[in-house]
Amino acid sequence: MSRFGIGRWGPGIAALVAALMCAGCSASPSNGGEVTRAAPNNTRTTYAQYTDSVFVNDAYMQEINGVLAMRDDNADVVHAVLADRTITAEEMNELENNEIACFAQYGWKPNVDYWFSQDGGVTAFYIGDKSNEEALRISDLCGTSTGYALLVMYYYQALYNPDNIDLRPYVFQCFQEHGLVDKSMTYDEYGRVLAAGKNPLIGDPRRSTSSTHPIWETCSSDPLHNIANSPLNR
Repeated sequence: MSRFGIGRWGPGIAALVAALMCAGCSASPSNGGEVTRAAPNNTRTTYAQYTDSVFVNDAYMQEINGVLAMRDDNADVVHAVLADRTITAEEMNELENNEIACFAQYGWKPNVDYWFSQDGGVTAFYIGDKSNEEALRISDLCGTSTGYALLVMYYYQALYNPDNIDLRPYVFQCFQEHGLVDKSMTYDEYGRVLAAGKNPLIGDPRRSTSSTHPIWETCSSDPLHNIANSPLNR
């Protein structure tokens, strides 16, 4: 039976990252005799094709240093990349290729055994006959030893939220502008509904099979680029 595991490297913005399940992914031999698998939802089939460079501000630098103090990420790589306070597209492409090379040591291939999320790092992987614990161990090892796991997370944070502002009201605005929240609902009402443990959203856009799931993902991860009168344009 096909078995899939979950990674956890995404944009990391205000707990808005959704882990992507591979339920329903199919496996079949390609014309070349190799196994191919359908990509999970919200993953990308291309890699090492970054085009944007980002500046990492003081607040993000402080967070990164705090993470390095608690985890076993490759601090030398992280500090080298951030020496100029910028993560360039070229650096991200190199980091992602290093991640792929690390997985290759275990026989894993991109888009066959694991996938990158559309706005982050490795998000889902096929574990076959491995235990989930072993797959997570390999995933963690490659992410931390290359510096990729930490840098890809803050790359997308700096790209989507360069000033490190509170995104929650803008996520709400994005939901409302795109029809996921009733037009008459205020932000305070939205917060009270959430605090009561209820669902303020129209339908269930969090469900991966929902027709509105893609815009829910977009608003959750990158509201500032998908709303009117964004603070990015002020």
